[in-house]
Amino acid sequence: MNYAIQYHEISGDWLIFDISDGFELVGIHSTEKDAKRHATQLEKAFAKRALWTRGAMNRAA
Repeated sequence: MNYAIQYHEISGDWLIFDISDGFELVGIHSTEKDAKRHATQLEKAFAKRALWTRGAMNRAA
């Protein structure tokens, strides 16, 4: 998993962080459901990019 969801007690928001290469805030949502949906979309997009990147690297080698 490349993304983490965390509840921020002061603001009451759900935060999404990209934890794959550092720690970067990539989303803020008012509900946990919305945050989970966004994190799932981000994971799917990451997996799709990784698939294409690996394929291009194998062809280049």
